[in-house]
Amino acid sequence: MPTTRRSPRPALLALVAVLALGAAGCGATAAGGLGRADGGGGSGGGGGFDPGTTRVVVAFDDSSVPPQYHRSYRITVRDRKAHVVVDSYGTVLHDETVTIAAADWDRFVGGLHGQLAGIDQPEDPRPCPGGTVLDVAITSGSTRFHRNIPACNEHDRDLDDRLDAVLAPIAEAVHLDALTATD
Repeated sequence: MPTTRRSPRPALLALVAVLALGAAGCGATAAGGLGRADGGGGSGGGGGFDPGTTRVVVAFDDSSVPPQYHRSYRITVRDRKAHVVVDSYGTVLHDETVTIAAADWDRFVGGLHGQLAGIDQPEDPRPCPGGTVLDVAITSGSTRFHRNIPACNEHDRDLDDRLDAVLAPIAEAVHLDALTATD
């Protein structure tokens, strides 16, 4: 299947926009907030995810496009500190850290179990040449969630979009849209 350039994670881009507004320069630290990842209620009980021990790592590898349009990123959240690095073929464009409010982080983590329950493995885990890849690892004590999703077919693009929705509060907190903008 031919690959097409996808926007660098619309939901996660929203996160970058929030961080960029709060942290005007690279290397700055800003306070950020998280909304509910599910748009409301959450799952009640964390289902094994504890705000005190949960670590979230999101890595997005962009498709093969000219450098001025290529944006890959890695977001790591631990102890309410979100660190995001955006690059273009290895050249770091942004390196930002934001602190997430405790109540916002607790709400986000509290909703994870229910939101992640229906996100299965990709149909074909092999990478698609030139395409995008989303890798998400969430750990908390012995609770683990990991998906590596190459966006090569409709099923995998659906999984990718669903993970974007779950992770949207983090993307908003780090202002991912602004950090990955190409214009």
